[in-house]
Amino acid sequence: IFEFRTKYRYAKFRQIGLKSPPPHNIKVSKGSVHIVASRGYIEFLIMDRRSQDFTKWVRDTRNPDETLFSTMNHNPHLRVPGSFNGMPLMNYFIFLNI
Repeated sequence: IFEFRTKYRYAKFRQIGLKSPPPHNIKVSKGSVHIVASRGYIEFLIMDRRSQDFTKWVRDTRNPDETLFSTMNHNPHLRVPGSFNGMPLMNYFIFLNI
């Protein structure tokens, strides 16, 4: 029954060579796709040229939404309204594959 109600598409991302560095000296970070944001933060994401350039750059990555929100939040030189001003939390994980 679900096959008629949903649509999906399987696609592989292919890239030849290395990706260019992020624009505007932005340091990339990864975080959650779920965020609480101020109106100023959202307006910055939509209106600011640096945010638009980074959105285009991150578009062909594996998780662009998780990268976009976190990266904009952790780059103080962009002066994003409502962004985090402290040091980002660095978690290191050890994975065991059995």
